[in-house]
Amino acid sequence: MLQWINCNNRRNRKTTTIFLMAVVFFVSLCGIAVASAQTTGGAVTADTLGSQYAGQIGLGGADIRLIIANIIRIALGLVGLIMVVFTIYAGFLWMTAGGNDEQIIKAKSILKNTVIGLAIILASYSIVMFVMNLLGIGAAPTGESAVEVSGPNTQNFQGSGALGTVIKDHYPMRNQEDVSRNTKIVVTFRRPVKLSSFVDDTSGNGILGDCKETVANWSTDCDQLKKGANGQLSNSYVNISKASQNGDVASLESFPSGVAVLATTTIMNGTAGVYTVVFRPNEFLGSTSEKFTYLVHLGNQILLDDPVNRDPSAFSVKILGNDYYEWQFSCSTELDFNPPHVVSVYPANSGQDYMNTALQITFNEPMDPTGLQGSFVNGRDDSYYVLQGNAIFLKTDHSTLPAGNFSIVNNYQTLEFIPSRECGENTCGGKMYCMNVCDKNAGAGCTDVVIDRSSVKNELFKMVIKAATTINANSFEGSPFTGAMDLSGNALDSAPFGIVNVATAVDPTNANFFNNNADNYNWSFNLAQIMFTKEPVVRQVIPGLDAGEIKAKQDWKMDFTGVMLFNSLYDGISLREEPEQTPATCFAPRASTDAGGNTTLVGMFHCPFLDGRSMYYFPVLTSDLMEVHFNCFNPGKGPGDSSTRAVGAEANLRALESSICDDAHPENCCQVDPTGNNQDSIVCCNGVVSANKNDPDKCIDEIKDTPPLPLP
Repeated sequence: MLQWINCNNRRNRKTTTIFLMAVVFFVSLCGIAVASAQTTGGAVTADTLGSQYAGQIGLGGADIRLIIANIIRIALGLVGLIMVVFTIYAGFLWMTAGGNDEQIIKAKSILKNTVIGLAIILASYSIVMFVMNLLGIGAAPTGESAVEVSGPNTQNFQGSGALGTVIKDHYPMRNQEDVSRNTKIVVTFRRPVKLSSFVDDTSGNGILGDCKETVANWSTDCDQLKKGANGQLSNSYVNISKASQNGDVASLESFPSGVAVLATTTIMNGTAGVYTVVFRPNEFLGSTSEKFTYLVHLGNQILLDDPVNRDPSAFSVKILGNDYYEWQFSCSTELDFNPPHVVSVYPANSGQDYMNTALQITFNEPMDPTGLQGSFVNGRDDSYYVLQGNAIFLKTDHSTLPAGNFSIVNNYQTLEFIPSRECGENTCGGKMYCMNVCDKNAGAGCTDVVIDRSSVKNELFKMVIKAATTINANSFEGSPFTGAMDLSGNALDSAPFGIVNVATAVDPTNANFFNNNADNYNWSFNLAQIMFTKEPVVRQVIPGLDAGEIKAKQDWKMDFTGVMLFNSLYDGISLREEPEQTPATCFAPRASTDAGGNTTLVGMFHCPFLDGRSMYYFPVLTSDLMEVHFNCFNPGKGPGDSSTRAVGAEANLRALESSICDDAHPENCCQVDPTGNNQDSIVCCNGVVSANKNDPDKCIDEIKDTPPLPLP
């Protein structure tokens, strides 16, 4: 169900009808766009310097390839129009022949030639589109301004794997700058992938995506990315290339020493497989003196682990030439030796919570997911539970093994455990899941606690995130597969901070293990045999409702009540564009919680919006969004349309940032009748309570037909 839809980037210009008609005629006649929707990079190179200078002196700065492509498009369009005219003419001759055989034969001849001509036009158009894709020219509508993107001469966003379809998340992020030289590269797919399609078993143990017990040399002791026939990394599989110092894409250099691959099996949407793959270059990126830009290319020979459908390519060919995914980032001249640490946990340390909860651990930086994803199994003598890989431990005296799965989300900074035991339904009819609480020996030995005026059984849970084993006492550098570490290989650090504690032998049966041990992170919480049922609502949105003149890199944020389930943010938020863009704008959630204030701020990382022409964006929030107790988002309550009540500078502020809607500010809310009795108040359409707008398409059409008021 639609909660709120943003309509932004609509240009409101006070121009005369004659001037608009002249502009439309000129654009239609010339067909020359300022730039493509998928523009080339903004780095100043030998190829772009002349265009930038031309722009300074008032000359056109459009790419000559784009000009030629637009001329071809228009020429083919005109020829197609002529074909339509001939078809109508032939039909007219036939219908008015009145038994005249000569006129009928003439009409048939015209129709035949028209069909042949149309076939030639379609074939020509296909060839032109194929060539334009090879040249990196998008099929964007005319009249669009350039979006500056740093790095090599690549498209802004491209490939069928744009975030939200094939690729769920990756690190480094697109166009991220100053990434440490010793970083690993991580990709998370939405469906399990077949490692054998792009990974060689270099370690020789028959298990793909792992290393030997002792890693002395990454290139020989760990499994490696497949290479092409020339012995170099191949675009058919995974290619990590370094651009020349001036960012020239023609001078890309594949990583010469190869790349190690690390992966572990996890479960998503009930299906087990490898979703997240870690790429560790066998040597550091860049240099100590120069910053370099890197291009990561995921090719069409990466196959899905789907034997029922004969393991198809992960990248479907919806657009010719787009059967891949790639992005770029730039590295600094420095190595990262700073260890990561935990910044927050849910349930809170020493806190009290409900049994229908997920568990969250958020770190201060992206973490290596290797060994941190998967399910709990019984430990020694069933006295504790451990994540396969011995990185996470849980101890509880009166509760059985918690069924569920760990996955790392939120730019690889949040580790989230989602239990799989069904225990009820939320208000949207979705499933709710619970931890096992006091179910061993009928809960004998559990304490009682009063929550929500009910006396219920309560259990203490203790958890440990094990720090990776460091190579020595002078460095935080951790050994692979030995515990929690960041993506630069630095082992987890806990109080006292900054002191390397070489972990001793792991013995969870030791009484002190779950209390304090080396650099492991320990915390405890209580869960009660009762369920939490309050649904979250959206308090505020940025940009505000009907905001205009939005810039390309404008922040896109949503403020929710409650601690949100981070996994649900990937599926419960979508973005509609008018006109529709191909590929669509990429985006991925980045969230932070304020457990004390019981709120979650969700910021969406996104490819730049197009800010050079009239362009609509419609963020849609659905009830697939859930808070940490699996209560679904309330689509009937959210920020109201209060911007029209403001004046002057306040109106400008309201346009960029909506008012806060909560129980303390009901006047700022768009609140529908939850009973459904009031048929005039059954849906919130862009912050306005209305009726018969339960179809998102109708709501979007209404917004387009009723443009926002111009700002003062």
